[in-house]
Amino acid sequence: MMEEAEEERKEKKGGQEGQRSPPFVPAGHNGKFCKCKHCKAWRDWKGSATVKDASYEGPRDNGAGAVKNTKADTEVHIYPGFTEQTRRLAFRFEDHFAPDAPHLLTVLPSGVVENDKKLKPQKEAALIAFTYPQSISDELAESPLSYQTDGSGRRVLRDTAFVWRREDGTNALVQTWPGAFNEKFRMTFQISEGTNPDSKTFHPQAVSEFQETMVRLFGPSAAKYPIFFCQAKTVNTLPAVVGISEQVLAHLKEHPELMRALSIRSIDSEGLGFMADVVDGNGNRLEKHFMLTPGEQHVVYRKHGWATMGCSKLLHQFLREAEFHGPPTVEGPSGVNEGVTMKMVNDTTNMVKDSTAEQAGSTRERSLCCCDVS
Repeated sequence: MMEEAEEERKEKKGGQEGQRSPPFVPAGHNGKFCKCKHCKAWRDWKGSATVKDASYEGPRDNGAGAVKNTKADTEVHIYPGFTEQTRRLAFRFEDHFAPDAPHLLTVLPSGVVENDKKLKPQKEAALIAFTYPQSISDELAESPLSYQTDGSGRRVLRDTAFVWRREDGTNALVQTWPGAFNEKFRMTFQISEGTNPDSKTFHPQAVSEFQETMVRLFGPSAAKYPIFFCQAKTVNTLPAVVGISEQVLAHLKEHPELMRALSIRSIDSEGLGFMADVVDGNGNRLEKHFMLTPGEQHVVYRKHGWATMGCSKLLHQFLREAEFHGPPTVEGPSGVNEGVTMKMVNDTTNMVKDSTAEQAGSTRERSLCCCDVS
């Protein structure tokens, strides 16, 4: 009996030694789809894990692309930049439909509205959209509008040009925002007019629904104007702050130097938002307000394009096109590793002082994202 017990003990020990611990994956990353080296290592480990190891599921996805929250959600990760393969659809409305000035809503899948304004007809004015289809829940599609266009009573998101019910019962969402389709835009992007150059990159459903929104917004004559297919590579060496929205804003508020480096003027005293400093391509100084979705993973960063500004994007949208430079600095709620973060901020501040001259150079490495303004 003693010999059998000893043999069983050796087999158990040997089995444990053969198991590998799961590799480190930053909080909020989607291990199944993220392109960063950490998630790639996790997928490699997952494929060779033992049965016991496989019980560790790693970063999770809630089925809609957003990452589920974990016990590490109090952490804020600061990456030293990212590389982005930017792909966009564009529609040049300019003054083709003057004097009409339809109402624009930039609606996120979370129901947050980023833009709520009239579209003034003007030269080089355009609307931009992502290249993949998006949906919104029934509950959010019934959210009331902040404006009423007529005396028909209460209107909701599904009554607009940007949300409608598909034949399969889901709700189409076209998240579109204004941009300037000018010479700088043409220099930044490789552009195909009217013809989809790659149906894997530019999803046909997204193209069709973007066109449908333009018709709903501007009228049937919009169908005769082309959709532009745009793509560019962006290398951004400024910090990107990642985490649950509440934690990210709290961290930024505690680090004013980081706010300045990211062109963030102020953090809202109520609600989840911030005011960004904006410098457009003509040198005009403006401001733009951003709202973050409660409890969702966000990325806050400083973007360069026609306009330079602080910007925010949902993490699952960001990871569709971008890969972080790493490894990140990990910050806990009490400011762990603050010295490392401040060194990064100081290095970035020095870099930002000369960024205007640098941006005038490699225009091919700039992007127009969901926070560009016309």
